[in-house]
Amino acid sequence: MNIRTAKSTSGITLIALVVTIVILIILATITINLILNGGLIGKTSEAKFKHIMLAHKESVELYVADVLAGRILEGNTKLDRETIHAGEVLKEAIIDKVIENIKVEDVTINIKDIIKDIKKAEEKYIVVYEGTMYYVSNPNTPNNSQQEQWCREVGIPILSYVPPTGIVVKDGSYELVKDVYLCTPDLVNGFVKEKTRYLEVGKDGNMVPGNWITHHPSDNWYDYKNSQWANVYVESEGKEVYYVWIPRYEFKLEQDTQRSTVKFIETTKTVPTEGYQIPEAFTFGGKQLSGYWAMKYTVGE
Repeated sequence: MNIRTAKSTSGITLIALVVTIVILIILATITINLILNGGLIGKTSEAKFKHIMLAHKESVELYVADVLAGRILEGNTKLDRETIHAGEVLKEAIIDKVIENIKVEDVTINIKDIIKDIKKAEEKYIVVYEGTMYYVSNPNTPNNSQQEQWCREVGIPILSYVPPTGIVVKDGSYELVKDVYLCTPDLVNGFVKEKTRYLEVGKDGNMVPGNWITHHPSDNWYDYKNSQWANVYVESEGKEVYYVWIPRYEFKLEQDTQRSTVKFIETTKTVPTEGYQIPEAFTFGGKQLSGYWAMKYTVGE
């Protein structure tokens, strides 16, 4: 009888020990995750990243102010839209494709001329474009999604690196998009970036405001092959203004059916194909336009 009791007690004690160890492991795992992701280490990483980015942003703004005030008279002072300031890591990607016909010499300006204390790791995701510092979103960058969010929170705009295309700035260039050659929407000129959003197709098929145009649009923003045109939405002084992008095209009117045949064309094409016409709207002030934003309607207060 005493022997049976001893065995039973030993078995219960062993089970209790195993259960206790399992509970301790679970609690330790939860604690470590909290510390790494949402706790002390996560908060410290966020604060450090934001501090560094804001310091670099201030360096860029001071540099631009010095250039505009004429205090920097020699060296790399270009601030136009064809100039990209970048570190060595991003130059190859930018030269590959940022702006149509971009010159290699426009990308050889070292970002350290503007941000003196930038580290090599930071050169992988920081560029200066049009005098503004951008975070370059790259799926291969560690902690990329969190860093994107932190940049949004402190007002730093984002460009997208899409391997192998490169860093893409939509500027009306003639290119192949979803099996159709056309002049892509020009978002470089004419819009206040902080007030303009992409209009994208929602799950119910209706158009809904998407990302700000300083961010990368969703893949379904437009698809001209399937007659889905590019639209943007602008918030201005209590009004909502909607625009649609009309890429440069030529058309031919069929006399028999009174229907038009339309072909998208590049900006360099100024003489239409025989039998076709290029609408006068694509010429403004003697300049050939890659396309234009047509206002669809305005919603007031």
